[in-house]
This record gives sequence, structure tokens and C-alpha cells, in this order.
Amino acid sequence: MSAAPAPQPDYRAAIAHLPPGGTLSFQRVSWNEYEKLLDDIGSRCPARISYDQGELEINMPLPIHEFFKEILARLLYALAEELNLEIVGLGSTTFKHQDWLQGLEPDSCFYIQNTALVIGVRRFDPKSPPPPPDVAVEIDITSESLNR
Repeated sequence: MSAAPAPQPDYRAAIAHLPPGGTLSFQRVSWNEYEKLLDDIGSRCPARISYDQGELEINMPLPIHEFFKEILARLLYALAEELNLEIVGLGSTTFKHQDWLQGLEPDSCFYIQNTALVIGVRRFDPKSPPPPPDVAVEIDITSESLNR
């Protein structure tokens, strides 16, 4: 007699009840579950999702988190303008690497050297993703998050 598989958590319901500043962590989450969650919640969900070899972390940013994110973005744009550099900000974009079983969403990210590769792209091809951004911003107001 074999044991029944453990039921999968309802990630969407958990996210819906996660207060600002809240964090959820799940262990032994498959890559397929992670990708399904990203597809289910879409890009309109304010939660930040990170995945590291079976560990799924869901964070709901605080308002102060967004304040600091915007301040840093404005500083980067001002610096780029002063240095006459082209810069493309992609906001909170999901970067995934299935071979490494890792995925993360920086709070915001910026391309400077490879702007031509990302301007106007609606969705990155997972088989030929762009290079990593030149600048990735991660606002960490708590000390409980995954090491990124």
C-alpha cells in the first residue's frame, strides 16, 4: 500500500492573503509548479517570487519598499543621462534558468550595454534568453529573504 501524495499548496490563495511585508516559503516545490504559479498569477501580481532548487519564496513588498525602488531608479536614469548613456529599465522582470533550477524577480533591472537586445521585446525566448541585466536592484528591508 502506497501513501497518497501530499496535496499541493494553493499558492494563489496564499498570495491573496499575504499582507504587505509578508513572506511565505515552501520547500520541495518542483520547477513545473513554479512555472505554473508564474503563469497563473501573471505580471499584474505585486508579489515577488523567487525559486532556488526547490525552495519557493513569495514576498509582498511594503509601500516603503516601492519608495526606495523608485528613488534608486530615478538616480540611475539621472546618472545615465549625465554620462550620456542609453539605459533601458525593465522593472520587475522574471529571470529563469531551468538547468540551474533558479528563478528570481529583481525589484527592478536595467540594461546599459545590451539595450538593443531588450528594447521592444514583449517576452524573452527561454531557449535564448538575453544576458543578465547590467544593474539589478533588490530592496531588502527584512533579513529573512533568500540569498540572491
